[in-house]
Amino acid sequence: MDQLSKKTDWEIIFRPHPQSYTADKKLLDYLSEKYKDAENITVDKSPDNIPSMLKADIMISDFSSINFEFAFLFNKPIIYSLQDVNIDVYDLSTLGRKTWKDDAIKKIGTELNSDNINDLVNVIQNTTENKQANIQEIKDFAWQKQGEGAKNTVDFLVKKQAELSNNYGNSI
Repeated sequence: MDQLSKKTDWEIIFRPHPQSYTADKKLLDYLSEKYKDAENITVDKSPDNIPSMLKADIMISDFSSINFEFAFLFNKPIIYSLQDVNIDVYDLSTLGRKTWKDDAIKKIGTELNSDNINDLVNVIQNTTENKQANIQEIKDFAWQKQGEGAKNTVDFLVKKQAELSNNYGNSI
């Protein structure tokens, strides 16, 4: 936040995940104290994240579904960090392959990493200019079956039950 608070006149909304107030209390206390006099930094502790997302032009976040909520609801790009992401704790680790999210996030945002973190102002400017066209493409893919979710799920389950019954008998 130093780069942004000192080198720009941008309004910065710092909105930690609600769990961080428990899990990362010392860090949040430190940051609150460090930036308490910064005129362009607001700390949002509200349980509702929508007002902050509505105000923001871009979001900087970690590996989280909030990235897609922000991009899809508000058509705004994101900057994300994959540093130290351990996917072994997620069910998706058993797939042995990438998910659509792995590719989609690259289209709607820019990865913040050790190579570009010291040039955050330019990363933000370039992301804002270059990613908005891709957001609609990803939304169209993600929402290609709008209104059909329940029907498609039931059809899949009925088909799967029939396959299992054919393979394992009527005990299924």
